[in-house]
Amino acid sequence: ALTWDDKISFVLTDNLTIKRIKPLDILDEGREKGLAEDERLDADFALMTAELAVLIDDVTFALGGEMVATA
Repeated sequence: ALTWDDKISFVLTDNLTIKRIKPLDILDEGREKGLAEDERLDADFALMTAELAVLIDDVTFALGGEMVATA
């Protein structure tokens, strides 16, 4: 189990699968109050998508980067 940037906790398995992704306080911090349910869902999805993109980049870098195919 790991926590990334105090924003997301997750489990990184032996085969490098990311599981049990749980946002910490980013969903409450990053959205306006008083949104309708569908607007809140859209805002949460946008926030998590952006954060997960950075998380994946950071985990990839920490594990040595992507493999480069040689021709």
